[in-house]
Amino acid sequence: MTKRVLIVDDCDVTLKVLSRVMSDLGFEAIEADSADGAREALDSEHTPELILLDWIMPGMNGLDLIGWLRTNSRYRTTPIVMVTANDGISQVAQALSAGANEYIIKPFTRESMEEKLSMLGLYDQE
Repeated sequence: MTKRVLIVDDCDVTLKVLSRVMSDLGFEAIEADSADGAREALDSEHTPELILLDWIMPGMNGLDLIGWLRTNSRYRTTPIVMVTANDGISQVAQALSAGANEYIIKPFTRESMEEKLSMLGLYDQE
């Protein structure tokens, strides 16, 4: 069975790159360009096995979306990887404290994504 990943980023290029990487890693990608779009996708789709989330977006930002996800029993334990250009140690700590499971700084590589997914038990590096 194919695992689903919800990718939330307001940059079309990043959405496409992440979708391609995740597809290559065996995931079915569901894309959203905002927190509102993510919430809509979550209402209409089955629960994803993973959520990749940008921090800086118009409207509700990624950190606030993590808060919403973690208060919703359906997504309380869904792994969340923050994929963002915010590279300060305090921001990493803030995202992890809010409920993100992992943090990847843009620009990222396929290898860094494989490593994080492997740490979460969602990808078997062979």
